Amino acid sequence: MEKLAKTIEDKLIEDYKTLHQIPEIELDLPKTFEYIKKRLDGLGVKYETGIGVEHSILAEIEGDLPGETTAIRADMDGLKIGEKTGLPYASTNGNMHACGHDGHVAMALGTAEILSKNKDRLKGKVKFIFQPGEEGGHGGKPMVEAGILDGVDRVLAIHAGSLADEGEVGDIFFIKGPMMASMDAFEIKVIGDGAHGAMPHTGIDPISITASIIEESQKIVAREKNPVDAGVISYGVVKGGRAFNIITQFVEVEGTIRALEHDTRDFLKERLKEVVVSTARAMRGSAEIIIHDTCPPLINDNRVVEEVYQKSRAIFGESVKYMKKPVMSSEDFAFFVNKLPGAMIFLNNAKEIDGAFHPHHNHKFAIDENLLYKGVAVFLAAVLD
Repeated sequence: MEKLAKTIEDKLIEDYKTLHQIPEIELDLPKTFEYIKKRLDGLGVKYETGIGVEHSILAEIEGDLPGETTAIRADMDGLKIGEKTGLPYASTNGNMHACGHDGHVAMALGTAEILSKNKDRLKGKVKFIFQPGEEGGHGGKPMVEAGILDGVDRVLAIHAGSLADEGEVGDIFFIKGPMMASMDAFEIKVIGDGAHGAMPHTGIDPISITASIIEESQKIVAREKNPVDAGVISYGVVKGGRAFNIITQFVEVEGTIRALEHDTRDFLKERLKEVVVSTARAMRGSAEIIIHDTCPPLINDNRVVEEVYQKSRAIFGESVKYMKKPVMSSEDFAFFVNKLPGAMIFLNNAKEIDGAFHPHHNHKFAIDENLLYKGVAVFLAAVLD
């Protein structure tokens, strides 16, 4: 499979570099959409568009051998970040592929190219799902709800970059069960009663209430959950007050909840609501909280993981590994594996820029295009005889 994947390596890298120069954000991806369609047309691969979201693409290749239907999902969108990598193919449009999605699309297209020429070895069908709007979690859910997984038995995805905080460049990581956390956002409005800063007793201080809410909510994770049951409540925005000597009327807060299990996610959301409201009430104020359900935890299917792991290890040996621990970032591929058995796989192919590896969503983040063939080989191993 490695040799087969390398037969299209030049085109694979060309696809990656072309896509890297045209990053588009969220759900509106016209240039990326047209590029993928043109490539599929050139391969003679049939496809349909607009399932769930306008710029989604569902392509299909049917093999000559009986077997399951496997879906391969590749997210397409970039981020609103100005690129500072200094690469000769860097983006200049104010957006950036700072999370490896250009590599994901390139790997899917490379796999499609090889399968289109090897149908005699293909077991069952392979469907390629090109998904807009992974960043922010707005694309996967409507596509799944619109039936893009109908008739599919299992679903695979590979994430390029450095999400696995372990191993070496070139390693391929699998994990059974929870792999990535849920991601929910919350907004809190803490309401007090304004007063002069010299006479706080005549008002109700929402800043003091907010401080107590933040402190008390951390005890939910630290004292109400098993320490090995990962969960996070983090605050990213606290806004309140207009002047140094005025007790303000209200404070606005925003944050996120993360969890690796569905029941932990549900527990943290419900307890945060209770703590916010009761703490404000106990301090003579009031509070309103809205939780936006964004993305569930990504939980891999054990059988699918083991099968693809063994086939991948037969190709790449000890560079194929099981991760020691999941990660607390999120990925809306979770909607796909919540629907049917599947697996996310990490390809560790970060590239040094200015002498250092930079994290995902950084303006100097980069992936090594010379390792993308490994992802293609993993996909091929999963579906070819």
